[in-house]
Amino acid sequence: MQTVLVDCALISVLLLIGYALRKHVVVFQKIYIPASLLGGFVGLVIGPQVLGRVPHWFGMPQLASFHLPIDKTMAGLPGILISIVMALTFLGTKSAKSKSSLPSVFSAAITYQVQILMGLIIAFIFMQSYNLPMGFGLTGIYGFFSGHGTAAATGAVFQELGWENGPGIAITIATTGLLSGIVVGMIYVNIGIRKGWARMVDKPQDLPVEARIGYIEPKKRKAIGWGVSYPDVLDPLALQVAICLIAYGGGIVMRNILIWMWSPLKAVPLFATCMLSGVILNKLLLATNTHKYTDRATIQRVSGFILEILVCAAVATTPIQVFTDYWLPILGVTLALVGTNFVVCIPLAYKMFPKDWFEGGIGCYGTFSGVLATGLMLVRSLDPNFETEGSSIASTAAATSYSYMVFYIAFGPALSYGLSPAVQIGVTAALVITLSIIIRKYFWQSDRKISDLLSGRAAEVTKLAHEADVANS
Repeated sequence: MQTVLVDCALISVLLLIGYALRKHVVVFQKIYIPASLLGGFVGLVIGPQVLGRVPHWFGMPQLASFHLPIDKTMAGLPGILISIVMALTFLGTKSAKSKSSLPSVFSAAITYQVQILMGLIIAFIFMQSYNLPMGFGLTGIYGFFSGHGTAAATGAVFQELGWENGPGIAITIATTGLLSGIVVGMIYVNIGIRKGWARMVDKPQDLPVEARIGYIEPKKRKAIGWGVSYPDVLDPLALQVAICLIAYGGGIVMRNILIWMWSPLKAVPLFATCMLSGVILNKLLLATNTHKYTDRATIQRVSGFILEILVCAAVATTPIQVFTDYWLPILGVTLALVGTNFVVCIPLAYKMFPKDWFEGGIGCYGTFSGVLATGLMLVRSLDPNFETEGSSIASTAAATSYSYMVFYIAFGPALSYGLSPAVQIGVTAALVITLSIIIRKYFWQSDRKISDLLSGRAAEVTKLAHEADVANS
């Protein structure tokens, strides 16, 4: 326990360093790099993997001990914390229907399959000259579409199957996915704002200065939550944290029951059952009229706090040696999936989502590049108060994707060893074609053309949809 507290103290220092860098370095402000990511990179550089090795390169091993004492326990934090974050995804929310809900499900499904297809093709190419299994092609979706938690879990399964470098490569790709989601996502955000695709922001300078430097002046500060319980009875934060941890504990119980029912289900990641537990708990609270004891704003702050620690720890402990040995295949998968998301997410959103297509598309881009939190962060840059459907589209896409992700997470590593490359690529291509047919038949908006994104008509579509929404309200 003391080791974990020491790790948290070190992460706190790194977060403050990252915050200072974001506040004072203009380049980091322009590309909107979060403080947790900056702090994680600082930890990586001044930790044992870089600063701890540099003295050996110059023949001064006696100086090798002068580095930040990051140990293996910190590397294990992301896999644990992601389960708590996912348990809180829908906790405290109220039910709401949207015309974009079903399209977001199929948008996520086809993006997922295209990512798999691209990953398998890249894996087949590189396995000819590298000691890599075909399962290397799945590490892209485990990292990009699911984040560090799934990458760590499936990496461990690959290791059990004989691929020793599986965990390191999977976590490294998860980090590159997270980075691409933020950096490339913010490039997309700026493109969309300039082209008039965003509903709440008209031009880049409309983004508040607080969003760039990360500091809010006293007169502009807002409450981070509301007190549900009287402090002398039970601290308001303690009540919300208790509810949050019940959702997390329910996920643990649910997973243990599944394993008891059928042992192969141990491959189902804890974060998946935790997310389901959070949904069930939220439904129970709504059904029993006890939903009034939750405060969504506070729960979001708890989730955000945990996510900052998760990201910082994951980046600070990214295995550099694995990257140096396999940098070309890792780069190949990363570029393939970044390109896939860049080409697929926004055009699909334009053709599929009736309203708030850009906010929804950018939310999906971030979510499909790492985790839901990345998508919500990008949506927030366009819609600070979550007034559009962007956040609900991203959340629905993330939530429903677990229905098919569980199969790939549970059985993907083993199947990648048991099936031939031709079968894996062929089946995935067939799924992509099938989903494309369904999307074209039921969700394709024929009055919108992809070429509109290069002209000014996409901006007109955004404006007309907004005016119609205002008129209906």
